[in-house]
Amino acid sequence: MAGFKKRKNRLKRVLKGFNKEYDLVILDCPPSISYLSESIFIASNLVLVPVIPTPLSERTFEQLMAFFEENDYPQNKIVPFFSMVQGQKSLHKATMEAMSARYKMFLNTTIPYSSDIEKMGVHKAPVDVFAKSQQANYAYIKLWKEVSETTRKRG
Repeated sequence: MAGFKKRKNRLKRVLKGFNKEYDLVILDCPPSISYLSESIFIASNLVLVPVIPTPLSERTFEQLMAFFEENDYPQNKIVPFFSMVQGQKSLHKATMEAMSARYKMFLNTTIPYSSDIEKMGVHKAPVDVFAKSQQANYAYIKLWKEVSETTRKRG
């Protein structure tokens, strides 16, 4: 994106051409703030943000919120959820409680840490294909339902 003129809105203009063909377009980007991610922030109606409940991820999330504020991007686009949660870890519990209290926009659904998620790369398939009856898959199904409901409420 760095080489394009008017790069901030370029992706939004490209996606506009798909309005009649698709109800939903999902874009995945690296966990960084770059020209690509900024273009996605502008083009998106919703920005799903997985947050590992650790102090480093908390700091990264705070930086994302500050970036949106500094650039006058609507923060209500940000829809965070906790991922790679290990419920037996007191640090995870404490971080989730603190962040949920501070940022009311966190979804209720959490994604547990699971080697099945890591195996998606090995299987080159979604977890629903090779680990359909596993807890992580059920969590992602629940997450999708909550995201869908959140989207409907927003109009």
